[in-house]
Amino acid sequence: MQTPPPGPGIATGLPDRSVDIVFERALIHHLNDLGAPFRKARRVLAPGGRLVVQDRTVEDVLLPGPTEQVRGYFFEKLPLLVDVERRRRPSDEEGEAAMQAAGLGNVRSVPLAECRREYAGADEVRGDVLARTGRSILHELSDDQLVEFTEQLVDRLQSVAGIASWTTALCRRLPGDRLRGIVRLGTKRRGCR
Repeated sequence: MQTPPPGPGIATGLPDRSVDIVFERALIHHLNDLGAPFRKARRVLAPGGRLVVQDRTVEDVLLPGPTEQVRGYFFEKLPLLVDVERRRRPSDEEGEAAMQAAGLGNVRSVPLAECRREYAGADEVRGDVLARTGRSILHELSDDQLVEFTEQLVDRLQSVAGIASWTTALCRRLPGDRLRGIVRLGTKRRGCR
């Protein structure tokens, strides 16, 4: 596996047509130019190479969360975050259109549920949420808002887990099918223990 040098998520330093797989995880909702990571992926993908994009679309984040999901309470307690998510997250349709505009073909979306973390108890939840770990949306809140939300969350949760819905988009660089290597772009997060 080739690992790009440190830097912005799309600044890989990799040569053109040099990898077989590009994996962009939890990346596109942080970028102002939705097409940029797809154009970069197309550039570094060998003919026939594949791009896998795993990110939460606006449709994903607006799904009602189950009672055991931490994120299930974000919009109930903090409705102001709905507008933030609508501004920063593309829809399925927008993401697929941007991939196609970048010259990627065979685009298809696959729903995916992921257990991001299991918590041993309320103190772990409190510490994780207050640290804003893996939840960039919480940076939209003041410290006071975050403390108030965290206490409401801890009081409300019956069984504490971290299941989140994601959309994974798969597409292929056309034409050809020569394999060359793998590169991973985006963030890395813990799964369930």
